[in-house]
Amino acid sequence: MSESLPVRERIFREIVNQANSNNLEQMREYQLLLEYRSLQSYAPQGVYVLPKIQDVHTWFGILFIKKGHYRGAILKFRIELPQDYPNSGPQAYFSPHVFHPLINYETGQVNLSPRFPVWRPRKDFIFLVLDYLKKIFYTHNLWSDSRYALNQRAHELFTQDEEQFQKEVYVTVSESASSLSENPAESPIKFVQYNSFHQKVLDQIKNRDPDATESDQCENFMKWFKKTFI
Repeated sequence: MSESLPVRERIFREIVNQANSNNLEQMREYQLLLEYRSLQSYAPQGVYVLPKIQDVHTWFGILFIKKGHYRGAILKFRIELPQDYPNSGPQAYFSPHVFHPLINYETGQVNLSPRFPVWRPRKDFIFLVLDYLKKIFYTHNLWSDSRYALNQRAHELFTQDEEQFQKEVYVTVSESASSLSENPAESPIKFVQYNSFHQKVLDQIKNRDPDATESDQCENFMKWFKKTFI
């Protein structure tokens, strides 16, 4: 990523500036918070994350796939950061089951080694991991490389029977939508089942005046919302 270098330099400089005032543990926590703040500008599109409230070393995320084999999938994942991060690299897991050559079907663990064969402190960052998690659903050359396969059946089907591979992927896409409201207790990202309330809001948004300014549309929507639900 050509645009990553300025981000790396900025994060590294801010960490160094804190070195004289913070102890090692505080510096590590500061880096995590700083990296999370940087995601507002540098997270890839369609990827959203929130740290676990009780533990900043666990981040939960959601990934929206808009094209390709997995088009329409809404995939939940988590990133586990070791206590000595950034000296050691993170691990990433998808759930529930995701049929993909680079993802262990049972544990959900993602093979990060194609992008991070060796984790490089202060050169590799979480936003690069998020970028990789998105790209593995689009970059086909990784799917056909047996060195990286954590799901041998997915790898074999993709290389030998792509039609059956797509059928298995369709199951993943379907289950990702049907299981959205199954929220892990520890996850700060919560989904609720689609209901009549959502339909009323959606209808109101669709029926907005297209000739009105954006501020007028927002004001009109809030007036309608307060009148209808408050």
